[in-house]
Amino acid sequence: MGQLGQWVLRHAGEEQRRHGLRVHVNVSPQELLDPTYAFRVAEVLEETGCPPDRLVLEVTESCLIPDERGRDATRALEALRNLGVGIYLDDFGSGYSSLERLAELPVQGVKLGQAFTRRLGAPPNPQGPAARLVAAVLALAQALGLEAIAEGIEDQATLAYLRNLGFPLGQGYLWGKPEPLRL
Repeated sequence: MGQLGQWVLRHAGEEQRRHGLRVHVNVSPQELLDPTYAFRVAEVLEETGCPPDRLVLEVTESCLIPDERGRDATRALEALRNLGVGIYLDDFGSGYSSLERLAELPVQGVKLGQAFTRRLGAPPNPQGPAARLVAAVLALAQALGLEAIAEGIEDQATLAYLRNLGFPLGQGYLWGKPEPLRL
């Protein structure tokens, strides 16, 4: 997993240099628990010329369970944040969500899982329980000073609803489906 992760990270850094946009890379729990991971990320940033603030690493909440492994992962995240790399919790709310722990984590943002976005309905029902939950997650992120991204946006009505709520960022099939990397 480590070699694949390094390959993906290196290519993301090279792509960032080409287009200048911020790049997001998913990180596996195995990578995050490797004590050399932050050093390897620093090497890739230097090799590719990718500015640290243009790289965002996405980790799942399950990596950060409050046990020894979770503490090791948190140390790795702190080292990565010290490099200037962004850290987002991916699929926020769909795994182990400890509000107490969230306030302590060295993360820059949360990505609302697409399951929540889908439950809004088509078109979104602003009075439904899913809408109240999505609004609460956004309010929590804002209260903690975290950026919020809504995943799973597939139509203009959902985009308009989430923008109106205050989500500054989103991703989903509305803008494009995953495509093979063109080298």
